[in-house]
Amino acid sequence: MAEADKYSDFKTALRQFVEEACTTLGDTGIAVRRWVRIVRKEGGTSFPEEERTDYSGTSFLLVRKYHDNPPDSLRKLIDAARKVPELANILLVDAAGNPIHEEKTQLWWIISMFFGNFIREYLKEANTIKFDEQAFNKILKRLLRDIESPNIPVKELSPLMNASLDCESITVAPYLVIRKLTTNELEKWFNDYIIYPYSSMHSLISTNVTELECAVETTYEKKRHEAWGAHKETAGSAADLVSTLRLHTDQNVHIAFTVENSESFVQYGGGMSSSLRPRLHGGKAIISSANQQGIIDTWNSIRCLPSESPVRLALRRWNTVFERFDADDALIDYWIALEALFVPDSFQELRHRSSFRIASYIGETPDQREQIYKDLLDSYDLRSRIVHGGVPANKRKKELINITRSYLRRALVQILPSTDTFNPKTIEIERLRE
Repeated sequence: MAEADKYSDFKTALRQFVEEACTTLGDTGIAVRRWVRIVRKEGGTSFPEEERTDYSGTSFLLVRKYHDNPPDSLRKLIDAARKVPELANILLVDAAGNPIHEEKTQLWWIISMFFGNFIREYLKEANTIKFDEQAFNKILKRLLRDIESPNIPVKELSPLMNASLDCESITVAPYLVIRKLTTNELEKWFNDYIIYPYSSMHSLISTNVTELECAVETTYEKKRHEAWGAHKETAGSAADLVSTLRLHTDQNVHIAFTVENSESFVQYGGGMSSSLRPRLHGGKAIISSANQQGIIDTWNSIRCLPSESPVRLALRRWNTVFERFDADDALIDYWIALEALFVPDSFQELRHRSSFRIASYIGETPDQREQIYKDLLDSYDLRSRIVHGGVPANKRKKELINITRSYLRRALVQILPSTDTFNPKTIEIERLRE
């Protein structure tokens, strides 16, 4: 069989299948849905309503109808796919790539995992219930390109809470971008939540999407039958970028939720996920394009940290604090992080040694170092009272906790670019030599 004719029977069967679907739609038309818009103006946000064509809802209704009564054109489509190994190995296998042999299961699989996606995209392109040859050929071309590719493009979009971007986008890595969210994206999440307010696939119950302004976008390609979330190169990249933004802005930046989407017709997948932990609100972080290189450098430094690195441990404690509602617990986390950074070699005289090393490392003048040293001694005493069950009566409690936070942040920002050379054990000797 000539290469150009390899898919001819399949194309003919698929064309008949779509024609029959259009005829079926002639009885009901394309569905419409209520759509709530988000219009931001000076003085507030309004939510006007309108009706919009619902391509996804229309394809869903057809899928349900064909599940109950599969048309003959569907059986012909499956027969045509069986004859071409390239098609059978894509269309007639399960998510793990195992062949599906039972005819009833093949019918269910084709309807559920292929037809709904194809007809939705076709209807978007054609925007009519009549068969449109040009629209069909365009979507068919996309389908065949998808089938012949060993990889599937995937996009993960993680909207950021408490964050604003002063430009359209910042490219951190070829596959990682911070960008502004579009109104269409916000409206889609908002309207999906209105229809499915308690769906387990949505985390919007505790998220006001109208307050979201920007997001971290991660793009990559996964092998066709590779498990979701198994891509090692990008794993954790968004979380490390959040750590970076927290260090640079000192604000409670959080990932609100993550939407993962595949662009494949025949292995459509993804979904929405989020942490159920409560989120602390606070001042809004302004992510500045003027600081793009600093963000990139810090992110790269974090990505290079070994999992057992004391700096990685300190970062975990730094990030934990952004989910703390109790200031006493936050102070304990700050000191765990500081001790991991500055006194990993000692279990004695931690109060003086850690305070001295921290002051020596981040202080720029003798007066600064002296003040930092005194602050940290008081902070350590406060921490000790809390750890041992005492009731802190220190009038400077709130001030000391905030100061300790700032010293930890300064230390991390200074250490990250020089993790290969940073050695806390030599700080005393270096200070004596000055």
